Amino acid sequence: MRPSLRAVLVLALSVAMLSACTRAGEAPGSETVDVFTIKLGDCLSSGMDAQSVAEMDKIDCAKPHVYEVYHAFDIDRGAFPGDDVVDKLAEEGCTKAFAGFVGKSYDDSELHLQTLTPQADGWKEKNDREVLCLIVTEDESPRTGSAKGLGI
Repeated sequence: MRPSLRAVLVLALSVAMLSACTRAGEAPGSETVDVFTIKLGDCLSSGMDAQSVAEMDKIDCAKPHVYEVYHAFDIDRGAFPGDDVVDKLAEEGCTKAFAGFVGKSYDDSELHLQTLTPQADGWKEKNDREVLCLIVTEDESPRTGSAKGLGI
């Protein structure tokens, strides 16, 4: 199975991060959003350059984008089970949902997946249990339109 990048969500955002100003590198027509506002069906033009992600650039899927959120689910556990368990559950859940969205199994697809997963402090302080599954090309090159039903 191909490895996926694990991006961990962070809680703290400064007022400057929440400004509506366009950042260097932000795609025209995109809007910088807090990762906790990203939802199923959103497309994102950038924002996963580090292990810890606080915000990403949301954009209309009809425009060039790097990521598409194709599945979201909660991890049903009491106490934080640890990063390794969260990563394993995220990988399993996202891989299982991949074929139903793309129309081709993950192992046979040209597309890849990445996950956005909760971290320990968000689990405890914000009751964050949500995993977001993202479609991405192998080299993270932008694509236009949804990957839903493409069968590639």
